[in-house]
Amino acid sequence: MKRKSRIAFAFVVVAVGVITVGVAILKSLDFNAYRGTVAAEVEKAIGRELTIAGDLELGISFTPSLVVEGVSLANASWGSRPQMVTAKRLAAELELWPLLSGNVRLTSLELDGVDVLLEVDGQGRANWRFEKAASTREPGAGGGKPSDVPLVKEVVLRNSKLTYRDAKGTAAEVVVEELTLATEGLDDPILVDGRGGIGGAPMAIEGKVGSLNRLLDGTGSYPLAVKASAFGGEVSVEGAIALANPASGLDVAVIARIKDVAATLHDASASLPALASVQAPAAPFALTGRLLPSGRGQALEAIQATLGGSDLAGRITFEMAADGRPAVTAELTSRKIDLAGLKSAMSASPAPAASPSGAAGGAESGRLFPADPLPLDGLRAIDVKASLKADEIVLPGGAELTRTAFDLRLEKGGLRVEPLLTTVSGGSLKGAVSLDASGKAPALDIGLAGQGVQTATLLEKLGVSGFLQGGSTDFDIRLKGDGASVRDLMAGLDGEVTIRMGDGRIRRQALELAGADVAMQLLDALNPLAQRAEYTPLSCAVAHFQVKDGIAGAKNGIAIETDSVNIVGSGAVDLKTERLDFTVKPEAREGLGINLGASLSSLVRIHGRLAEPTIGVDREGAAKAAASVGAALATGGLSVLGQALLDRTSRDPHPCQTALGDVFPAEASGKSTGTLEGIGNAIENLFGGGRK
Repeated sequence: MKRKSRIAFAFVVVAVGVITVGVAILKSLDFNAYRGTVAAEVEKAIGRELTIAGDLELGISFTPSLVVEGVSLANASWGSRPQMVTAKRLAAELELWPLLSGNVRLTSLELDGVDVLLEVDGQGRANWRFEKAASTREPGAGGGKPSDVPLVKEVVLRNSKLTYRDAKGTAAEVVVEELTLATEGLDDPILVDGRGGIGGAPMAIEGKVGSLNRLLDGTGSYPLAVKASAFGGEVSVEGAIALANPASGLDVAVIARIKDVAATLHDASASLPALASVQAPAAPFALTGRLLPSGRGQALEAIQATLGGSDLAGRITFEMAADGRPAVTAELTSRKIDLAGLKSAMSASPAPAASPSGAAGGAESGRLFPADPLPLDGLRAIDVKASLKADEIVLPGGAELTRTAFDLRLEKGGLRVEPLLTTVSGGSLKGAVSLDASGKAPALDIGLAGQGVQTATLLEKLGVSGFLQGGSTDFDIRLKGDGASVRDLMAGLDGEVTIRMGDGRIRRQALELAGADVAMQLLDALNPLAQRAEYTPLSCAVAHFQVKDGIAGAKNGIAIETDSVNIVGSGAVDLKTERLDFTVKPEAREGLGINLGASLSSLVRIHGRLAEPTIGVDREGAAKAAASVGAALATGGLSVLGQALLDRTSRDPHPCQTALGDVFPAEASGKSTGTLEGIGNAIENLFGGGRK
């Protein structure tokens, strides 16, 4: 036992002596003399110049430390700035025994105040790919690994900044409060754990990436499995990146989750100003998919995305054409797209900044159509080829589109949606819409046709109940125009709009809007035994507008036919000045002994500003008409001759056909024959004469 104790004691004495001698040796060394050697070794290893501006200071202990200030690493020759990396302070912990023998091996490296620039040029070259390291691979190693790269088991980065600049010069900046990279060896994975911020918002990252040797090799794929969180969202990425072409060499599974899209964009706009004007719903978002190489870009495959109550699935490809123009191709499907729900959620999200005029959308007081230039630069900046099939689309207001399908093409500023197919309230809608922004003045072309739309059902969806029963509707919209703003587009529209409604039942109270309540009261007075029903049978309704240079005119182009009253309207809307002027008159169909249509021809006038029209009803004229009817009844009522006279002098028994522009005999042409001429015709027909 005593012998063993003596041996142990002797070993300790020797060790202490060696350490003492080593410390003495280390203290006697001038490490500043090694600055050139260190810089030369780094340049030999990676082919970049390393500059050490400050003095090297050595801390003596069982784990000696080396501290230096003012370090920079040169950027690639084509880089946007001279230095790829600058650091205010660098502190390294050294292994003692190798140091005593003249070898430098680091156990940890701490960096403070580091500014790192990672960038890619137009040829796809990355500045973190070191040409010298790639050229010093060991022969016969199948791609091998860089030689003479020192092992650093742990790197800690504090109070630093990382900037990534893409081939277009667009930069994204991340502030690093603390980031730790740890590994056991040059061929072992690197563990990542860090926190920092983007634009003042907190950010965190954790996971692992490939080894240092694989990164410095610069070829093949580099594995990664990391999760990052910022702005209230999380993104997980697991897969690999092609080192030779990082801009389009990702092959990773992606999972993204955002608790509140509106809040996330609001927070992110501090660092990404382009997002400041973007409105988004206050709703959760989730996305899963796989990002794969595709041609000149990437494809996001197997997409499963949800936003609030909406969902989307399919494939999106992002490519860069040979001329540098980005292109997107998408094939998407959806079970439900709830635009109404998203709009409702957006109303509760942070509002975008007001326009300089103080009016939303640049609209002036009293004007509906804004004069702000249309934001069409995005149409000219990218090409898109997309298709969508959706089982259900809920529109703002509550209307629903079902079985919707369309193809969208955007090429050099020319946008076209064709074919557009959907079903709304039991009816079909098809057509095409285009907006060509390739020239000075954007050109709009709309062609839509609908058949069999159940108007009553549609009104119910829009919150208008009890107005109508039945009423299958067809419509045809053909409009063209050009202009740099919505106001300019509306002011230059040409085309035609036709809406036709078939048999149904209309609520009697609704007829008051056109002054027909007076006629209905008169008819009830003439036939006291008639039962006053809540609904009146509707034969047809038509609205037919011809549009020329922004003037939408309807000459007898508005018509409603019921079993008792016809309603005819004429007028125009000036889309340039946003003013309208319409006259609507009811015409009785029952035969009263007076020309009620003439008596009530000016009962209703709708005029004024489009945003706030004025509706006027001539009650005095209605009272006079009622008095005339009363006098006729007091003298014994209508004779057989009187009834025949009124039937023959009716203004237009077919106003719907007239509104549509159909051709009919003279008495149905919409032109009055005059009372005397009408009476003469009636008498002749009554006695079997008639005119030839």
